[in-house]
Amino acid sequence: MSHWLEDAERNATGRKLSDKEERIRQKMLRVQENYTGVKAQYDEFISGLYTLVNRANTLPGERRKLFGMIDARPRSSKLDNQLNILSSSRKLEPRKLFGFLPPLFPAQMRMVRAVFISVSDKPGMISIEFKEKRTRKRRDNGIHEHYRGGIHVLYSFKAESLSRELSLEIIDWLAFSTELKDLTYIQSHTGKTRIINTD
Repeated sequence: MSHWLEDAERNATGRKLSDKEERIRQKMLRVQENYTGVKAQYDEFISGLYTLVNRANTLPGERRKLFGMIDARPRSSKLDNQLNILSSSRKLEPRKLFGFLPPLFPAQMRMVRAVFISVSDKPGMISIEFKEKRTRKRRDNGIHEHYRGGIHVLYSFKAESLSRELSLEIIDWLAFSTELKDLTYIQSHTGKTRIINTD
């Protein structure tokens, strides 16, 4: 009589992929095909964006007062879509009771902004996702609370639209020097916009 482990391994090798696994595999293949076509433009854009992030992070402290530091890093994903995440945050002043009294339960408020850039599964397209969220950390018990709402918008760009102007607008938004609705290059060059949530 064979051991259960051997039976499970034998069944796993002959197992057919489920529909969901097959869809993920097909999407991953489409992403890889797209990446081979847009690799030069995408890698040049990401490299330029990382250069701008490094320049912003080396500014003197008083110029970075609003955003502190911008974090930028690549991230592996199931689809292998060359995901890059850029984020920043700033401290918000707590509201005062009746305009002059401090709050009863002091809390540290933060506004967090993040940009997710990845290769799409559609030919010649790049996905750029913008998220903004408010968080609060109570000082009396240290519990983090996330507010509902915020901003979550997904844009699709043609690879030829990736430019220095787009990089500068992303840095401006992460540095809290402009709002999403004021980013003119993004609004005029986007292929498709999907608004998931707005404040």
